Amino acid sequence: MGLSLNAQSPLIEDYKLDNGLKIRMLEYGELPITSVSIYINVGNKNETPGQQGLTALTNGLLKYGNDAFSRLEQDNALFKMGTNISVNNNANFTVVNLTMLNKDLDKGLALLAAYLLKPKFEQSNVSNEIGNMLDFGNVRFADITELANVYSNLLAFGVNNPLGRYYYSQQIRKINVKQVQSFFDFNYTPKNVAIAIAGKVDQVKTKALIEKHFGKWQAKYGEANSVFFDKANIKGKQYKFVVKEGKDVTQSRLVWTKSAPKIKSKDIVAFKMVNAVFNNRLAKQIREIEGKTYGIYSVYSSADDRGVYQIGTSVRKEITKGTIVSVDKVLAGFYEKGLTEKDIANFKERIKNAYLKVESPSGLADFFNPLIYKKMEERLAYITTVDALDLKTLNKIVKKYYNPKDYNLVIAGSESVFEQLTKDYNITKFQVKDLIPVVPASGQF
Repeated sequence: MGLSLNAQSPLIEDYKLDNGLKIRMLEYGELPITSVSIYINVGNKNETPGQQGLTALTNGLLKYGNDAFSRLEQDNALFKMGTNISVNNNANFTVVNLTMLNKDLDKGLALLAAYLLKPKFEQSNVSNEIGNMLDFGNVRFADITELANVYSNLLAFGVNNPLGRYYYSQQIRKINVKQVQSFFDFNYTPKNVAIAIAGKVDQVKTKALIEKHFGKWQAKYGEANSVFFDKANIKGKQYKFVVKEGKDVTQSRLVWTKSAPKIKSKDIVAFKMVNAVFNNRLAKQIREIEGKTYGIYSVYSSADDRGVYQIGTSVRKEITKGTIVSVDKVLAGFYEKGLTEKDIANFKERIKNAYLKVESPSGLADFFNPLIYKKMEERLAYITTVDALDLKTLNKIVKKYYNPKDYNLVIAGSESVFEQLTKDYNITKFQVKDLIPVVPASGQF
């Protein structure tokens, strides 16, 4: 008989403030520590043409201070608390996190509320942050891993899809403080946000503090924002190459992209287990037996809701073709043979233990992210769902998502590798301009 999370639910309470802000309180551990994770329904998916990079830019500007705290006051307060505020986004959402001692909860919530209720955007900071993004995100100077990732997204989604676009100099330098403010006003609203609070929580005190700091939050736009875009275009085998300029390009980076379940799919739990087994097969054959790489991974995140998974590895340029052949063999063998009962027994325990051994309150908050998992009871049934998976069900997932005839492959590396691959594959080059919807008359990345 499998484990059941229903008997050990961490949920204290799910509720909403009068302004529509969703709150989820979770019990974690015995130490007097609380993690507050604020999930905002805004990511790369929300960026219209010409706005690529705007989510990361807006999030980066939050650290510069606001109407309640100057940047110096904010940084000093966090330093005294021995913590920091992190802000990150993926394709689907943004998360703002602060973990603190319970004695600092009032001050911490005040800092977080100021981030979202009282931001102060200035053009000088916008220009500075854009400069930082171009210094560290310019594809002309990116390493082969970043190049392969950027162009894999382009091949899968296309330049007309927000998930396929990437920012470039002439485009992002046109973004001004007015556009940032408008983007913020539309997306960073109480009905478009959910907060997860995890730790040794004093329910009554915490609810009062949440009301104190977030209860008066009002916004011009009241509803949760919905975005719709086409699924990834993955049919047949498509090969693309990105030439990394430079004389010392000794490696190739390979990224295969394949279709995967979207977040509302009933296949997700089964797919994650199948992908864990597939990961093991890849590592065993290509890393351990053949010794082609230090690491190869099949990566899937249901949270970013892109509907794809990606296999990535870096190898010596001399064995680029051999690695493609090897991955094809592993993929074909997995598709033909599928899982065994032994796989199921081993990986069910691994997957369940990964949840049961969550090592931080913020990790628990992510698992029960209220923006994505709106029905707590369904998330609580996770282990029960894992236990119910059988061989027939899992092998149907293999047939559905691991067909070796369908994938996109992007390789980043040297010109000499490209020339060798053209002898055996219908492979073409990606150019920098391919990332630009309309090629500008002047100015490049």
